[in-house]
Amino acid sequence: MGCLGLTCIIFQVAQVSEQLQLEIALKSLKCSALNKRLDGLHQINILVGMTQRREAQNKGMYYGQAAGGNSQKPPPVAKWLDSDMLLDWVENEKVVELLFDIRMHHQLVRRCGDIFTLFAARGRLRCGVEDKIDDILSVFCC
Repeated sequence: MGCLGLTCIIFQVAQVSEQLQLEIALKSLKCSALNKRLDGLHQINILVGMTQRREAQNKGMYYGQAAGGNSQKPPPVAKWLDSDMLLDWVENEKVVELLFDIRMHHQLVRRCGDIFTLFAARGRLRCGVEDKIDDILSVFCC
């Protein structure tokens, strides 16, 4: 098997792995237990970071050694998933609605900034998301 075939297999494994991470995150977010919901959001935030590092690498930036020259392992980089695919998934699976549904918890709200930052950075923070946030704030700020 040549390098091209091996590269294709590695890419397919990465695709399956990253899709599985998304599915596990979604199942966790839908769980009634807060710790599971927090785990699901944490996994999404990890994927946000991985996609951002992938795009930085594509622009020639490299996440190598940690500051101070420590020889720590570099953080993981997405191999299949990109920011637009991740944001499409967030919208299609109604992740924002899951975060701000009747089971909303302040710990979830505190940890969802990475998702909204990615939406804003990609120019995809739409009125629907902004309206949803305004509706939630109006409940708490009255």
